Amino acid sequence: MTFNLTKDPWIPALDSAGRRVMCSLQSLYERAAELTDLDVQAHERISVMRLLLCITQRALDGPESIDDREDCREQIVPKSLAYLRQWESAFELFPVGKEGAFLQFADVQGGEIDISKLYMTGAAGHNSTLFDNAGGMRPQLPSAAQIALDLLTYQNFSPGGTIGVATWAGVKTGAKSPDSCSSGPCIPSSALHLFLIGKNLLETINFNLIPKEALPQNISFGAPVWEQMPKHMQDSEAVRNATQTYLGRLVPVSKTIRVSIDLRCCVLARGLRYTAKEKGELLYYEQSMTIKTDESGKRTIVGADLSRSIWRSLPTMIHYFSKRNRLQPQLFDNEQLENGFSVWVGALVVDKQKTARILDLMCDDFAFKGSFFLEETYQTNLAKLVKCAERGNQILQQAFQSYLTKINRVQAGKTGDPKQEKKLLDRASQFYWDHMLELKSHLTYIAYQCNQATSVKQMEEAAQLWAQRVEQSAKSAFDSYATRSTNRELCAWAESKRTLPHLKGLLKYITNKKQ
Repeated sequence: MTFNLTKDPWIPALDSAGRRVMCSLQSLYERAAELTDLDVQAHERISVMRLLLCITQRALDGPESIDDREDCREQIVPKSLAYLRQWESAFELFPVGKEGAFLQFADVQGGEIDISKLYMTGAAGHNSTLFDNAGGMRPQLPSAAQIALDLLTYQNFSPGGTIGVATWAGVKTGAKSPDSCSSGPCIPSSALHLFLIGKNLLETINFNLIPKEALPQNISFGAPVWEQMPKHMQDSEAVRNATQTYLGRLVPVSKTIRVSIDLRCCVLARGLRYTAKEKGELLYYEQSMTIKTDESGKRTIVGADLSRSIWRSLPTMIHYFSKRNRLQPQLFDNEQLENGFSVWVGALVVDKQKTARILDLMCDDFAFKGSFFLEETYQTNLAKLVKCAERGNQILQQAFQSYLTKINRVQAGKTGDPKQEKKLLDRASQFYWDHMLELKSHLTYIAYQCNQATSVKQMEEAAQLWAQRVEQSAKSAFDSYATRSTNRELCAWAESKRTLPHLKGLLKYITNKKQ
């Protein structure tokens, strides 16, 4: 059986009519100007985008600068297609004899496991049941196209933890079985990955090219891993290229994998180590990750949290001017954004204590009319709106805690069950954020209207929709969980409700420049 990623369709995408089409790498580039977007899950989008950027930037050998990025769009398709023709043999999915294959090492032997382990959102091994409960008991074998997508995604997002031992070039991948391995480069801290989205795939690829001049000083440009595939663990130059260069890390080989030709199983063991931190410092990070830098220069990853919607982190993710959060300048410093674009953010969320346990996927997108969002006043107003929503939740929790305290005080000094009270507080808070989520689509527009305001009155008018929603959501959440079935509860409800957020106070919170 043969399957080549350059010619055989395996990437789901959307055409101009919104229909799902399957593309090979070659057809995707040929139709890049007419395809509107990828049609994949969050972690798959991140992985496919990184592959496309790796191919494109190697084909262009750049761009060298921000200006070059804006001028190179016409060269993306012809040069990328020429590159794919040159390296077509490197994109074979199944190994032939002793030869390696796409993101798979040659001369690998060892215990085989079910191929479904590569399907990260299935219930196999330690994976939680996200989208199915079949895991290794699927009645049908996955297609070669699905395996290609799974393989690419797994190499980017494979979790750390215990794993089997294989033999690679005559040397065991681990000292004992089962062995302990590190994770793929995209998964640490459940990192949020950010991409700019244009009106078609060609524009999207162009927007996300990282100029050579914008790379961190400790990261060289390098070459894709398939051009310098390590032959063994001591192949130092090839290993360095794969783990310490920009192009090398874009398409990683974090696990030793060899897919069987019958589509039933694969060898899975420790691969190359993609170090992120050294002595507590964030040494290497993926350019798609959202990274926060404090005043001392220390960098930290902005991660996803299932209890916190992504839009609440938006000011942090796009904050450009602040010394504390100088994020993604290599993407946002782009005159092409003046015509409008969207920001897509997504993450694969893992357990903070057990990183091998996958919890869920998160993603969101935000539309912008133009590059006005780079203005410091706009970003400040965006942050104020989010802080206003956060403040509404704080006041709600204080009011609800007051309600519970008043009930217990009336009951002759009895104290409530802390665990039960926390559950009620959490439920009320979740109810509040679910209501606020309905207004998320207005967030960037309201921030724009506030930015255009020339007086406090105009800003209040622009922010009133948001402030009203905060007030209504807090009151609705409070009424839903503060029961009033007895006189005692009714009195506690009436007294505590007076402390909930009010429209006038919320508007002042948004328009006050000192906030």
